[in-house]
Parts: sequence; structure tokens; C-alpha cells
Amino acid sequence: MMSSVEGNLVAARLEDGEDFLEKIGELADKHRIKSGVFLGCIGMWRDTELCFFDLKLKKYFRTSFKKPLELVSLQGNIGKKDNGERVVHCHVVLGDTKYRLVGGHFSKATVHVCNEVFILRLKKVKIRRRLEKTGLYGMSVA
Repeated sequence: MMSSVEGNLVAARLEDGEDFLEKIGELADKHRIKSGVFLGCIGMWRDTELCFFDLKLKKYFRTSFKKPLELVSLQGNIGKKDNGERVVHCHVVLGDTKYRLVGGHFSKATVHVCNEVFILRLKKVKIRRRLEKTGLYGMSVA
């Protein structure tokens, strides 16, 4: 992974075989991102896991994709739980070789070839995650 900063903009390139979530954590540590917003992320993933939350059952259903998929869109943020644990909350859209799309709540992925990531580091806005009656860690801001 390589990264650079300009003001509050963090730019990074993740390399083939790297664990996406692990590298985002390292990036957040290196550049002191306690609260941040993903401005964009492109590239490819393999060994990807997406989730869908069933509110009635209060649980996630997980689906895995072994083959490489194109990362078409990623939206999300970085925040902290009250205990200080980092939360990377992302939703993604991925495309296959037949141009079919699949999307959902991001759980895990391995970088395939490379990823180009841009994160806006927030200074005044603090993103916090608190357990709600839904069973999810909902966002609050300060």
C-alpha cells in the first residue's frame, strides 16, 4: 500500500492480495482518521463477502464471491464505537464479466490487481456508532 495526504484528503493505492479492510485500518491509523468519508474507490476485488440485514430476524445474511469482480461503486464512512473500536461501514456495487451487478453491505474482500482509494478525513464532525434496538450500530454525529 502507498498513500499520500493533501489537506484532509487521503489518497491510497492498495496492492494485489492485500486485505481491503485491514489496509483501510492501517490507512486510518497512519493518517489519524478517526472520522472519515469515502469519496471514491475503484479497482477489483476477489474473495468478497457481502451482507444483507434482515430487520425482522435482526441478523445478516452473507454471500461470498470467489471470482474477481469490478468495484463499480463504494460509499461509506469511518467512525468509532463508544469503546473506541473502529467501524468501517461501506456499501458497494460490483460487476462481473457479463456486466451484471450485485451490491450490498461490505463485509470483506481481497484486493485484485489494485484499488485506488480516496478518503476525506473529517476534523470537526465526529462519527460515532451506537448499538440500537434494531441490532445495528447506528450512526450519530457530533
